[in-house]
Amino acid sequence: MPTSSLDTLANIVARHDDQPQFLLSLIERWPGLAMLGTAEGNVIAASSLWGEYTGITANELRRHGWRRFIHPEDANKTEHEVLRMRADGQATLGFKNRYVAASGQVNHFSWVATPYRGNNDLTLAVADLRRVDPPKASS
Repeated sequence: MPTSSLDTLANIVARHDDQPQFLLSLIERWPGLAMLGTAEGNVIAASSLWGEYTGITANELRRHGWRRFIHPEDANKTEHEVLRMRADGQATLGFKNRYVAASGQVNHFSWVATPYRGNNDLTLAVADLRRVDPPKASS
């Protein structure tokens, strides 16, 4: 199994977009942060690494959806990016936002998403979410 590259996951999604069960299994076993979620905020599948990075388990993500965990100050820009991707079908590269961990700690992530249409409904195969350092305050 591939180990990390977004391009690799995006290519696998493109080659197997007619095999939803395969994709669900792949996302759940992915060794990095990965999620298959809808533009409406539902999470269909998530890798187990979410719990390690954020204290939010894959089951909690599926139960509550991804929007609940976005930092409130990043909610609008995240929504805008998801709607843009839904409208034009183009991947998102290097989008940065914050997730609030179960502990209340704020995690900064840079993520990439590639559109995937399962059963004619746009879902987002998100991969290569990486925790990044917060931006430095300008002096």
